[in-house]
Amino acid sequence: MRPLKIIQRGYRAVYEPEAVAWEQTASETGKEFRRRVRMVTQAVSILMKDRSLLSLLNPLRFGLFALQLWSHKILRWLSGLFLVLIFLFNIPLLRDGPVYVAIMAIQVLFYLAVLWGLVSEEIFKKPAPKLPHVAYYFCLSCYAMLKGVFLALRGHTMITWQPSR
Repeated sequence: MRPLKIIQRGYRAVYEPEAVAWEQTASETGKEFRRRVRMVTQAVSILMKDRSLLSLLNPLRFGLFALQLWSHKILRWLSGLFLVLIFLFNIPLLRDGPVYVAIMAIQVLFYLAVLWGLVSEEIFKKPAPKLPHVAYYFCLSCYAMLKGVFLALRGHTMITWQPSR
């Protein structure tokens, strides 16, 4: 959260097109899940501890940066909740026309792909085909971020960390 303090103090981040950064993810989904839970738990805990950082979410004061913070952090952390709500809110709409039935069918197919990825990778320990793997990884990431938010809101902090090797 140090970058947020820098912005809060009136400095700005500058885009450098020649800069290259790599982030290495964990090789196993379980390790990647724990990594995401830890990162979001820490970030939300810091926001709750240093409430002055919440001012950065005000688009009237911080403009585009605030909107980026909302979309790249807050809303992304809550994306798992949004997936559940979209599915649940679609159920009563099913009798309102074929568009809603089609939307529900697409969601069901997506979650079947997630299930395929889960079964392949976690039960049979075999790599899933690309589409089920991506769907499973996406939902696992959403769940990990949501779990991190709830852990932080309950006061849980992650002080120690063992890096995945």
